[in-house]
Amino acid sequence: MKRTALIIVATAALGFVCAARADAETPSLGGGAIELGLSGALTTVEGSTRASVGVDGSNFFQAPGGLGIATAEIAYSHVNELDILDAAALIGWTRPIGDSSLYPFFAIAAGVRQQWIGSFADALYPVGFDAGFRALVSPRADVRISYRLRRVLNDPVEDFTEHEIRLGIALLFRNPAVSTVKTPGK
Repeated sequence: MKRTALIIVATAALGFVCAARADAETPSLGGGAIELGLSGALTTVEGSTRASVGVDGSNFFQAPGGLGIATAEIAYSHVNELDILDAAALIGWTRPIGDSSLYPFFAIAAGVRQQWIGSFADALYPVGFDAGFRALVSPRADVRISYRLRRVLNDPVEDFTEHEIRLGIALLFRNPAVSTVKTPGK
């Protein structure tokens, strides 16, 4: 738990540093931007922790009061002899904090999980939400941290809840927005 708190504090500090940059331009997101990213996660299920890696793609679009986010992602994990492949779709919303490059976000998610040991395979259905921060380090790149809560349905023993901290980096394409913010004294 201490490691998770340290990760959250370090990523939030990076976001605030990016948001308080001394140069004249603060990167921002615009409708039509496309994000392609890599991420890693630590997932805890009833006291057991596993690591996973993932790739994702997001499209940002105009939404009331901010930007909507449509995301598709695939993640893989291997624990002992168990292989896990997740495919998920998320729909969310974001907007910057003031004139900064820090974007808190919230999303709902649903997906399918294929897990297998040898020839035994099973399909599960994780549903839940994400909440986190995206910090733009330039108009073409960002870093992200999110907390995920998933209720996993259709488990052969019983449905269970997962808690996950996911860190990611991404490249932005077709991002039309770069806002200029005056720095005091310049």
